Amino acid sequence: MQLLNGKAVFPPLRIKSGVRQGGVLSPAIFNMYSRSLVDSLLKSDLGCHVYGVYIECLVYADDVILLSASVLQLQKMLYL
Repeated sequence: MQLLNGKAVFPPLRIKSGVRQGGVLSPAIFNMYSRSLVDSLLKSDLGCHVYGVYIECLVYADDVILLSASVLQLQKMLYL
């Protein structure tokens, strides 16, 4: 952990293995990951405006659909 402008900054984690399917913690860990993904997309403002409503992604169970107005924006969304 480092301090940057008075805020804690953590180094990136290196993931060496995935979450075990059927594990007790698997749903909770997946929810934390997917929530952070959706939050990053909301902050990026890279989605579409459909009839005045901002839509960046559709999420159902373990499926994610990214919506974008252009190919360039979609590529940016993939790197969030």
